[in-house]
Amino acid sequence: MGLSGYIHCVSFGFWFSPLKSGCSHLMSIDVGQGDCYLLQTSDNTTILIDAGKLEKSYDAGKMTIIPVLKKLGIDKIDAAFISHYDNDHAGGMISLIRAGLIKKLYLPPPDTSSLDDLTLFNLLSKHENFELITKGNIFSKKGITIDLLTNFDSIPVEFSSNQRSAVLMATLENQKILFTGDLEKDGELELIRKNINLKCDLLKVGHHGSRLVLQMNF
Repeated sequence: MGLSGYIHCVSFGFWFSPLKSGCSHLMSIDVGQGDCYLLQTSDNTTILIDAGKLEKSYDAGKMTIIPVLKKLGIDKIDAAFISHYDNDHAGGMISLIRAGLIKKLYLPPPDTSSLDDLTLFNLLSKHENFELITKGNIFSKKGITIDLLTNFDSIPVEFSSNQRSAVLMATLENQKILFTGDLEKDGELELIRKNINLKCDLLKVGHHGSRLVLQMNF
């Protein structure tokens, strides 16, 4: 299916009831200042990438994502991925785990010099079925594959939490979608330097589209 057919068949937005059967769907869930993306194949395999923040006044998992999933008729997430351990990407995942919605959780290695990273990692890794991701193909089912383009075995030690974002290439029904977390220019240049194939049909711009991202070469 070409890109035009894909866009026709994919739902962009976040409030659909129910999802159109037999189609693949890509949705951005509005969690305020944060990231959360929901992907679903035509066979109903459901993927979540990041889950917004957890604060005293706002829990993105409990107050936004769970109600959206209920509205969409989704009672399980087959695979959930965290790009990095900033609260506005990882915090909301805690409520989803406590609600028993996540079948398998994929986590990047934390920065062991960061107390914030280690605190969230220790909470999230209590999930009974989690996998630490380091490189290569990390998920594959009919209609979707997810490859980790970041090689955590060789990432520069001086990289900040944002620069350590897990860069994910999702191939949904033959269309490539690049998720970059909070990756900034130095991280983009690192991927270019390693000659990694970054060609995609859709790009989720890093760090919420801030001025710190998008080298022209990238």
